[in-house]
Amino acid sequence: MHSFTGRGVGRALLAALVVAALSALPALAATDGELSGFVVDQAGMPVQGVRVVLTSPQQIGGARTELTTPEGEFKFPALEPGEYTVVLSHVSYRGFTEEKIQVGIGARLTRDYVLEAVEAAEGATTKQAVKVVATAPVVDSTRVSLGTSIRSELTDRTVTGRSYQDVAELAPGVVDNGSGNPTIHGGSSYSNQYLLDGLNITDPTTNTFATNFNFDAIGEVQVLTGGMDAEYGSTAGGIINIVTKSGGDEFSMDSSLYWRPKELRLLNPGETSDSTSLTGNLALGGPIIKKKLWFFVSGQYVDSTTQPTPKPGQQPIFPDAPVPAAERFNAFYGLGKLKWQPVPWQKLSILLQ
Repeated sequence: MHSFTGRGVGRALLAALVVAALSALPALAATDGELSGFVVDQAGMPVQGVRVVLTSPQQIGGARTELTTPEGEFKFPALEPGEYTVVLSHVSYRGFTEEKIQVGIGARLTRDYVLEAVEAAEGATTKQAVKVVATAPVVDSTRVSLGTSIRSELTDRTVTGRSYQDVAELAPGVVDNGSGNPTIHGGSSYSNQYLLDGLNITDPTTNTFATNFNFDAIGEVQVLTGGMDAEYGSTAGGIINIVTKSGGDEFSMDSSLYWRPKELRLLNPGETSDSTSLTGNLALGGPIIKKKLWFFVSGQYVDSTTQPTPKPGQQPIFPDAPVPAAERFNAFYGLGKLKWQPVPWQKLSILLQ
């Protein structure tokens, strides 16, 4: 015989509501990628039993290993977007290593490898591994959609605004119409969809971006501009998909400070500006349990002041009206993320923003 207090009933009801809410969430868009391929010998015949090891700093759980099938095939599904290294080894063939394989958001990449047989000489084998550092660009031949993926390695070296909307403008066919919501291939700025780690974060009322975001927490931005899969069938514009950073097996810290004073702004003749901005960032990531549980935290402080000024030659509508006061925008964007892999076939991510 058990009795329930009011608090116990309340907690049970809350738990039921949480379960119901989670079960009602829309399906996530694809963010994981896939790398597959075939291994053959110099005669073009498939090689069975080749040990294929895949490693990446972005992949929780450590190295993944597969053996090629009788058809010489291997496959690594559910890969985090990032840079990977493939190492092939076999007792009868010379080893092979390929580095810097870029797996983008939702990418399905295929790589073909030719292994060279080991020659025996005087009872000993001369077995030297082949290492490929610079390779031709990897083409995803299975994708029909148009678009591009922009990684933090590019935005760290490129002059661009510190928002995912500005980063999206680096993709062909994407322009800024002045509203903060880009237009894609001539579509309306109200026709886009915005995703965060695959979850739709588009404002349901205005169909525009629903939130500002910590720029230094962005790992990759995927911009789809056309030929999209059926899961995006209701989108008349484009897709902007943000994938956040997740920490790793090594501790890391990143900090930055951006100051844009009015004295350094480039103006047209006769134009004036009293706008200034200051942005500071601090990000930390690393392991709580190596290969099992990672954390990533990031904070961004924004302080900007804008003084409306008339353009050169523009006459005010009401000459006697007072000059508008300067507008100040002050904000803090915080983000925390945990990524947990309790077993090799299951991952759990918790994101708080």
